[in-house]
Amino acid sequence: MAEWLETHIVYMAVVNGVRMSELFGLRWMDVQGNTISIRQGLHMTEACEFIFEGPKSVAGKRKISLPPEYIPILTEHKTRAEKKNPDAFIAESLVFTSLEGTPVNPQNWQRFWRKLLHQAGVDHKKFHALRHTHATKLLAARMPLMDVSRRLGHSKPSHTLDLYGHAMPGQDDVIANSIGHIYNLADKKKKPALRLGRKLKRKITKDGLP
Repeated sequence: MAEWLETHIVYMAVVNGVRMSELFGLRWMDVQGNTISIRQGLHMTEACEFIFEGPKSVAGKRKISLPPEYIPILTEHKTRAEKKNPDAFIAESLVFTSLEGTPVNPQNWQRFWRKLLHQAGVDHKKFHALRHTHATKLLAARMPLMDVSRRLGHSKPSHTLDLYGHAMPGQDDVIANSIGHIYNLADKKKKPALRLGRKLKRKITKDGLP
């Protein structure tokens, strides 16, 4: 596999968080403008035969928006593929293939991945770690949990939260700064704190708690 293609595959995984099977099952018909649609995944049977299967859940079948910076790279890749074999290029053609035009063998790719990490002096991690990195980066940047969960194709946001909740930054400082607004404390700032506390106590006693 050409080095530029290997780099492109890694780039796609990093910026879009797709699974390896989804990556190698992607067809050009699944690429529309600034989105890709995940409709199938490439798998290998025990007999080492390629098969394509749809997502296991409804949430797994999804549309992912591409970063604007990535679209020119994907367009260039498509131009390369069309020029390389114009007679065989059709909408159903896979986006990523071997140099022979066949589906990417997941086992061969894993060997390349191990070699790449070794050359970079990085401890071995599964290729799937790039998906984890994508998810944790988004949540650390305060992206909405629901949207990240949909992008990853998780059936429930709670699953995303269980896996990546540790990456979400705390909001306690935001809460503290909002308390004054919630209790309308600004209008009472000129009153002694003790008197304000007594007033709040009387209100709670009178109206009860919600």
